[in-house]
Parts: sequence; C-alpha cells; structure tokens
Amino acid sequence: MKKGKSIAVRIMFTITVLVLLGLGLSGYRLHKLIKRIDYQVALGKQELSKNKKQLEQLQLEVTQIDTPEYIEKVAREELGMVKKEDIIFKEK
Repeated sequence: MKKGKSIAVRIMFTITVLVLLGLGLSGYRLHKLIKRIDYQVALGKQELSKNKKQLEQLQLEVTQIDTPEYIEKVAREELGMVKKEDIIFKEK
C-alpha cells in the first residue's frame, strides 16, 4: 500500500509541475501579447495626436480663406492682380 501511495504522490507532483509550467508559459505569452498591444496603442495615440494637430491647422486655414485679406493675398501673389492705386515698376 505504501508503494501505491508513493506512485500516486509522484504522479500528482508531476502533474502539478506540468500544470504550473503550462500556466507559466501561458502567462509569458500573455505578457508578450500585452506588451505588443500597448505598443500599438501608443502608436495609435501618437497618430491621433498628429491628426488632431493637422485638423486644427486645416480648420484655421479654412477660417482664414474666407477673409478679404487672404483673398487679396492670393489675388496678388498667384494671379498677379493689382489695385488701381498701385504703382507698377517693370524691369527692362
């Protein structure tokens, strides 16, 4: 009977060790997965921040486009338009 108990204890010990090793391996894999997801979240937050700044700049640009000063600037710089009272000098 003592020998039967000894074998049962060894089997239980082996099973316990195998279960603990399996849990440890699963925990390690889970830790790696969490690290990878945290990295992806950080990248997503950086991209979101960059996109928010770009959106703010574009919204500011949209509000500036509707101003008479901007329209005059574009007319002068891109279209070469001048006012009646402007004096134009041309090089030969």
